[in-house]
Amino acid sequence: MALEIYHLRAIGERGEELLDAHGDKGRFAEAVDDDLHRRGGPPLPCLMTFTSGRITHHGTLFVGNKAAEGRKRVNISQVEPLRTPLRTVDIVDRISGRFKTSIRGSLRTSGLVEGPAALALLEAIRDLDPRLAAEIDRFETDRRRVATLPPRKREALALEKEMTGTALSFSGIDRRELLNWRMPASETGCFLDGLEQVRHREDAMIMNDMQHVPGFEYIGPRAQSAAQFSNGDVTLTLVLANHLAIEEQLGADLLYYNETYRAFTLIQYKAMEHGAMATAIFRLPNHKLDDEIARMRQLQQQLTDCPPNTHCNGFRLLENPFYLKLCPRIEFEPADTGLVKGMYLPLDYWDLIAADPTKAGPKGGRLVSFDNVGRHFDNTNFIPLVANGWVGTTAEQSAVLAPIVRELISEGRSLTLAVSRTRKKPPPQAAYVSRRAREEEQQHVRLYR
Repeated sequence: MALEIYHLRAIGERGEELLDAHGDKGRFAEAVDDDLHRRGGPPLPCLMTFTSGRITHHGTLFVGNKAAEGRKRVNISQVEPLRTPLRTVDIVDRISGRFKTSIRGSLRTSGLVEGPAALALLEAIRDLDPRLAAEIDRFETDRRRVATLPPRKREALALEKEMTGTALSFSGIDRRELLNWRMPASETGCFLDGLEQVRHREDAMIMNDMQHVPGFEYIGPRAQSAAQFSNGDVTLTLVLANHLAIEEQLGADLLYYNETYRAFTLIQYKAMEHGAMATAIFRLPNHKLDDEIARMRQLQQQLTDCPPNTHCNGFRLLENPFYLKLCPRIEFEPADTGLVKGMYLPLDYWDLIAADPTKAGPKGGRLVSFDNVGRHFDNTNFIPLVANGWVGTTAEQSAVLAPIVRELISEGRSLTLAVSRTRKKPPPQAAYVSRRAREEEQQHVRLYR
């Protein structure tokens, strides 16, 4: 992909409205002519003209949904004023004759400058404002580094990003927090390392804050990276343990702790493959998964020995905290904050699916797909169940979870521990979480509307 630079022109009252929106929310959206790449593609450097004849600000642009016929919504954040606004005439004077006319036109309206014209614009800016040029260079450098990652590294980043986004959704924190991700300096870095919220694994605040989480004594010494998010009411802390080279990993699990209800939910992710007619399928039998499920069953047996729950907040629809999420193989798209379409399946239900003789493929093999699995939870209806403590361990089970965590850690699995804490009392119903999840599932653009 050639270099791309977007120019946004909003003069007068509209410009003031956009800057006010950024001041309130740290971002703003605008509908523009649809000359942009698909939603979820790489972020673009954005130059902004809020005063006629001058570029006054710069920021980061993400491509959103189609807004109307021939129009697309762009989402712009990290807007900063230039130390010295750049006069359009000064930029155009430094452009060679080949691109002078087209760039002059581009700077008089909103639109995309790409390819050789974008390179010419960048060099003119470099002569006038080297600091701004370096910011634009950073976008291209990050894009190239991501594009050249080995397939399995991209797959690992995609899975870690999915688990992070899922934990944010369970906590009710906006997934737009992920938009500021940047490629880590180290090629061996994990997804958390590229976030602004990343904390050193030795961070005393995080380590001390997590000490009372059941089983953390086993995770802490193996913590590779940590990040913390907050929306004022809820704080979410993520710790990644046993982060190994992808070819050395035995699997990946998300262990989510809802502190309000003292409930752990463990999700194991499994990638589907492309079947006939591009349908995503999961083939049976899968001996590796069989072994992992046997481990889950062994660990679950330890939980069944706990005394029964006697408190309202401890009630669960199902006192088995283990779930599989089958999802199509996912591409790593740093600018797409959506959750992957997939099927959340309770472990007890999976046992019935795996034993069902009707799960046969066209050539006699056995497989599971969206078409034949029957009932399943999707993102929309699973998120409120976890967020509001309807599923997961009881408080009594959570208290004895340490051996389970020790077992996961000792096996060398890549484990993401997510702990959600709230300052407020639990809501009387799941209406707001359910509504938000449903809207996101319908939209599938998880930027902002």
